[in-house]
Amino acid sequence: MLLEGINFQKLLAECKIKGDSKAYWSLAASGVTISSGLFDVASAPAKSLFGAESWSYQKIKLWGGVLSVGATAITAALDAADAGKAFEKQRVGVALLYLAKSGLGGASLALTAATTFTYSAPLIGRLTGTPAYAGAARAVSARATAIIGTRILFISAGAWLTVGMFGIQVFIWIFTDDDLHSWCDRCAFGRKRDNSWSPTRQMSEYTEALKAVGVSA
Repeated sequence: MLLEGINFQKLLAECKIKGDSKAYWSLAASGVTISSGLFDVASAPAKSLFGAESWSYQKIKLWGGVLSVGATAITAALDAADAGKAFEKQRVGVALLYLAKSGLGGASLALTAATTFTYSAPLIGRLTGTPAYAGAARAVSARATAIIGTRILFISAGAWLTVGMFGIQVFIWIFTDDDLHSWCDRCAFGRKRDNSWSPTRQMSEYTEALKAVGVSA
């Protein structure tokens, strides 16, 4: 949660400079992740004071799980969108990395949702007033538990998925040139200089590249 707070500050600065939809969605996902972490922190004393079967504890776990699912869904969708953009630029390797990261994000989303249902099935029925919803939640929980095994394995699998997504992101950073790198290649002194660029356009592209990497021109 503390690391995500640092990331949130970075994304906030990017939003001020870039102002595009990806920056705002990334900021939203980061904020939701921090909120989910706060619920997780609050759940520990609630469990000790009221017990694992109490409504107070289950409410905290439910809303923490819902927020975590939302953040994971946003991140997976952004990765899928980046994969599409990479395919359009014929950067197949990077696109496949984004697809793999998006797929792991989807798996993490499913595990988080299953864990939330496992904890909060009785509460879902009470909040909705409809036993069918609680029954559906229990059915999903039972099915997921039968496949995965135990809650501990849920958490372990989710942790490894997070490690896997971070590892893929590192490879994406290594193999992906940012806009400033691309400008350096295409400018008048670059290895792949674009002879169609006039001096005015070269400076305009330079300004845009600085904004893309989060630096005010």
